Amino acid sequence: MNPVTTRLMEPFEGNQIKQRQGRNGMTLNYIDGATCLHRLIQATDGKFSFRVLNLENTGDLVTALVELEIPGLGVFQQIGVQKVFENSGEDLVKGALTDGLKRCAYIAGCGIDLYQNDEQETAQTTAQRSQTRSTYGNVSGNGQRTTKPAFQPVRKSA
Repeated sequence: MNPVTTRLMEPFEGNQIKQRQGRNGMTLNYIDGATCLHRLIQATDGKFSFRVLNLENTGDLVTALVELEIPGLGVFQQIGVQKVFENSGEDLVKGALTDGLKRCAYIAGCGIDLYQNDEQETAQTTAQRSQTRSTYGNVSGNGQRTTKPAFQPVRKSA
């Protein structure tokens, strides 16, 4: 394995891992933007580039198409998103850019263990709900999927 990938994939310390409430009452683990950036700098010795390819405000969303290039690993593109709330201000752009950076870094291996844990928890929760449904019927009745949808790449139109 590439040494940069190995450094990117190193587990994070417990105090670096944050938690937030996700859909269906799940608690999700994540790292903040500063922690992600620090890991990128450490793993690459500061030799990476980050570019904003597109920034849009479409109704209730701010989206940023960003690109992270890590020499020896490649170029990663993702879309960062922030939901618009009243009085959100400039934090929307910063949030969308940070979201995009973290998504690119994840594809390169940064924090991937956090998402694997979330997926394992999702699988366990799904199994528990299935067992409950088979015994008692659909007790949640929310009609929502309990698994993450597959990633759908976004193609930039010419």
